[in-house]
Amino acid sequence: MEHIRSYCEYINMYFQINENQEKQNKYHKEQNKCLDAISNKLLLMDKNNKEYYAKMIAYYLEHSASIDFDLDTAFRKNDGLFPYDDATLCVVELVLHIYRLFFMCNVDMNNYLKRFTIPNLISEKENSDNSIIFDGILISKVYNKCNGKQWENISKDDFINIIKSNGENNSLKIKDKEINRTKCIFKAIACRIEDIEKRKLWIEGIKKHIFNDVDFMKATLQTNRYGAGYSELDINFKPFLDNL
Repeated sequence: MEHIRSYCEYINMYFQINENQEKQNKYHKEQNKCLDAISNKLLLMDKNNKEYYAKMIAYYLEHSASIDFDLDTAFRKNDGLFPYDDATLCVVELVLHIYRLFFMCNVDMNNYLKRFTIPNLISEKENSDNSIIFDGILISKVYNKCNGKQWENISKDDFINIIKSNGENNSLKIKDKEINRTKCIFKAIACRIEDIEKRKLWIEGIKKHIFNDVDFMKATLQTNRYGAGYSELDINFKPFLDNL
């Protein structure tokens, strides 16, 4: 429990109380420490103790973590998307990973939660119309970070429409000097699509409708300090991109 509590305190401190970009960029390291500790504990536990452990984590999430992070709203949404609050997104991300770890041990944490339900995203590789199911956390992170910065402000629903329609429902107006960073963002989204054929179709659609048939999958940030196209903005943008 101390590892989950420590992670939540880290997120609360550096995302909400005393915002620190450098610490925010390293949150994945803290998350991995927490998940490693939980994994190691689960490997040493029998079935009964795993269930007790799940109960304790469920109680902590509902009665302690929910005080600082809006988990109730996050897990009550019907559309599989998550709130705009970056701090809550970081904790939601951890909870989804924890759910997966317990699921692998044949323990369903939802059996011990009363206020909300953690969505089971493990087996949801495709839906009835064979379309792509995108990671809600990933899409929320991209929208929160890039909307109004890399492109002109659009609604979150419009952004989701662009993603789900393979760019066909395009309302994106990319800002001057932000085309390359936008390409890198869409490249990162593409790399998260597991099905190879679906990924190819999505890439072709985005290439055609968003980037005028330019191959955005070749885009890279200009982070070489000795390179001709070096960009300080890219240096600052890289940690976000690496954490997607």
